[in-house]
Amino acid sequence: MSDGIQNAVSTQTSSDLKLPPGSHRGVLCVKCECLNDPGTELCVRCQSHLHVFCHRCGAKNARVNSRCEQCRGSLHRGVGSRVKGKDGDINLLVIGIGFVAILLVLAVVIYASNFRNH
Repeated sequence: MSDGIQNAVSTQTSSDLKLPPGSHRGVLCVKCECLNDPGTELCVRCQSHLHVFCHRCGAKNARVNSRCEQCRGSLHRGVGSRVKGKDGDINLLVIGIGFVAILLVLAVVIYASNFRNH
């Protein structure tokens, strides 16, 4: 392939590409992978939301995107930020649940060791 043709192909964006007649772009559902018509808010198959709003700029994005189309900010929060509260501290509810889980495991271990001794 000559350099002129290769440069023309590589600089062509997805919005410049012509789709065949009768085909259309849509919004892909991240849960069931159903292709929905453009402008649809809920998946026609599983009824899940197809769009999310950027935490940084508020732009509406397809849920399959990992970054915002406007500001390139992350659309989906990581595990660490889900555990942390708005001020950056670990959520007290998560600490409470963890504490109760540890106590339950400890109680089961103590009960099992007492059960074997009798």
